[in-house]
Amino acid sequence: MRFFLIFLLIPFASVWAQTLEDLDFGTEETLDIVTWNIEFFPKNDQTTLQYVVEIIEAIDADIIAIQEVDDYFYFNDLVDFLSEYDGYYQSSNNRGLAYLYKPDIISINAAYELFIASPESHNFPRYPMVLDIDYYQERVVLINNHYKCCGDGQLELDDNWDEETRRYNANLLLKNYIDSQLTNTPVVLLGDLNDILTDIPEDNVFQNFLDDSSNYQFVDFEIATGPSSNFSYPSWPSHIDHILITKELFLPFMADGGGVETIKIDEFLAGGFSEYDQNVSDHRPVGMHVVLPQILSTEGIKAPLFVTAKNPMGDILTLYLNRLETAIFVEIYTTLGQLVYRQKVQNPGNNIALNTSQLSEGLFIAIITNADHNRSIIKLKK
Repeated sequence: MRFFLIFLLIPFASVWAQTLEDLDFGTEETLDIVTWNIEFFPKNDQTTLQYVVEIIEAIDADIIAIQEVDDYFYFNDLVDFLSEYDGYYQSSNNRGLAYLYKPDIISINAAYELFIASPESHNFPRYPMVLDIDYYQERVVLINNHYKCCGDGQLELDDNWDEETRRYNANLLLKNYIDSQLTNTPVVLLGDLNDILTDIPEDNVFQNFLDDSSNYQFVDFEIATGPSSNFSYPSWPSHIDHILITKELFLPFMADGGGVETIKIDEFLAGGFSEYDQNVSDHRPVGMHVVLPQILSTEGIKAPLFVTAKNPMGDILTLYLNRLETAIFVEIYTTLGQLVYRQKVQNPGNNIALNTSQLSEGLFIAIITNADHNRSIIKLKK
């Protein structure tokens, strides 16, 4: 079958690839994460496969969380055509969830499903699929979801079969899991969550996350509250495909270069949304950029402060200064931009030793600043 598909791919792509060449999303400077319900993949058999190959190559994201894979044999063919990607799914019983990722920059630490046993499983028609990854040796945990659909927009908590109640309970379970099992870990919860963010609090299935804004943020909230032309599900229209991040990713998302958008593939096809819906999906992808590390900006640096360090640092960070200073400020960040150490040192002399035993093993960025706001930036390993 694959030889036949290759034969079909070349002439078909030439018809419309010119417009898709104008579509882009991923950048080399950011971690690019996309959620995409590709509706009953392959919706139109080999024709869908050909479209999706071209679209994914154009989007060029680092990792894509996919929902509604109907045929995992076709999904394996999709991965074979995508030279820069590997695919991952738990099993053919995964009920449509899968990931595509670039193995050159992303490695998988662990993968598993959540809430596969009763009574919790009742709230998840598709079990949440967790992918624990390293992106340039920095850990990020993704949780891919496809919640129960439909309903009348009203929460009926006394009805265990109410669609909104099942989505509400799903959010309660997932938040409790993240709070208890993934403390201080960058987490991205994403997928076709099948509900809007803008319901009144009494009927909002996401209210537990929205109420905890110091720890959680729907990065696509402005899309949800903006014009319907940017919604992920134009057929209704509604915006039901979401990306939620934990506080560890707030700064990388808000940094220059970070952001979120609905990727309007239909605008790059001659037949518009009708062509896209017929051959690919009724959902548009939603994608996020985060800047890693975001703290490496040189804005505000007056002149270099020449500092070297013993590297790897171990439990003691030793810094060597090329001149005497009245005071220096030492800040250490993870490559995700999380501040993990801060110390002011008066009259440091030519070298200082700082206790960094509380830091876990990994890669870090140290920023050393003197009283005149001159800085040195050093990459460290422990």
